[in-house]
Amino acid sequence: MVGANTSSPEPNGSIWSVDLVTGDRTLVSGVIFDPIEGEISRGSGPALGTQVLDIEPLSSSAWVAW
Repeated sequence: MVGANTSSPEPNGSIWSVDLVTGDRTLVSGVIFDPIEGEISRGSGPALGTQVLDIEPLSSSAWVAW
């Protein structure tokens, strides 16, 4: 899991899972803008804001973004 900041068209924080072998990324939580699909939103809970500095597991199914 990694945190990221996107800036198209507005800044958003997001959390991604990354396959360490292939480098494939999957949006887990947050909002991104895909040029083909438009706005994509994943996850639940409050908005992540514009920066995600760190990610920490709370349980096997819940994470907190700092």
